[in-house]
Amino acid sequence: MKYWYLKIRKLIVAYNQIDKPEKLSLQQIILDILKLKMRGVALDEYFYMEFYRIDNIDLKKHYLSRKKYYKYIKKQNPFDRRILTSDKHLTKLILNDVGIKVPPTYFLVGKSSYSNMVSDVDTFKKRICEINCDTFVIKKRYGSDSGEDVFFYKKNPSLTMQKSISEKYCLNEGNLFNFFKYIGDDQYICEQYIDQHDSINEINESSLNTVRTITYREQGIFNLLCSFIKFGRSGIPVDNFSKGGVAYRVDIENGLLTTSFNKKNTIIKGDTFFEIYGYDFYIPFWGEVFECSLKASEAFYHLGFLGFDVAITNNGPVLIEANTNPDW
Repeated sequence: MKYWYLKIRKLIVAYNQIDKPEKLSLQQIILDILKLKMRGVALDEYFYMEFYRIDNIDLKKHYLSRKKYYKYIKKQNPFDRRILTSDKHLTKLILNDVGIKVPPTYFLVGKSSYSNMVSDVDTFKKRICEINCDTFVIKKRYGSDSGEDVFFYKKNPSLTMQKSISEKYCLNEGNLFNFFKYIGDDQYICEQYIDQHDSINEINESSLNTVRTITYREQGIFNLLCSFIKFGRSGIPVDNFSKGGVAYRVDIENGLLTTSFNKKNTIIKGDTFFEIYGYDFYIPFWGEVFECSLKASEAFYHLGFLGFDVAITNNGPVLIEANTNPDW
């Protein structure tokens, strides 16, 4: 009894908060929810995806609910094989072996007996001085925290990377002790800083704006399911939705940016790139991005559903990360 009371209360609260289309009653929404419930759509998912705004029955009918989505991923990506992508260092070793360009790793940071592991400030400074580079990316080796644990080390703090990056993400000699205290027993990767393509930098220079490609295996052959490019917010160096990022769908036939969407709007047609900026934009090196994603998928032959984050430079694509649970 308490279960249904809480469900009904949650429904009424959600109903009162939404910007409802005209002539759409609570009774009609309840009927719509019950129909979609049979397809695995949860109550919060119904309001989150704004199904109450959609009149297209076929779109609702073919929607892949979170429940079915995670069930599919569980089948395609065995849990004991997901370490291949959750360990970012291992991921890069695998991709290097098949000739896919990734950001070079300079060294690992953390507590370990591994020979390439840096575990103290003095050794860190020494290793940095040995590398002919001014700026480095330092990110968590295992798992993902929605871009929260990505930092930038600058040898010369007066140098700028992408403009307007918040200082909370920047490291230098003055705050290294706090950084090592912060990471505790976690391990981090110190890798090359990527300069993105000039045309993408003109749209948003605060973050590395990556192309997400999602591939799936069918009858032993990998195919590209969909793609979109993510842009971060001003001052935020990552393009994650959890940090307020926005994305544009990519036409996989030609790399053209189409409709926009964010974390709260993944179905409803948004403004197109052309409507916002006044010109059409095609992903540079799209053909290479397409082929790179399929080749990377084949490298992880134990996994059947993958998402890749690909950076575009003036010289072509660089694969940043792979994901076995490629959400937005």
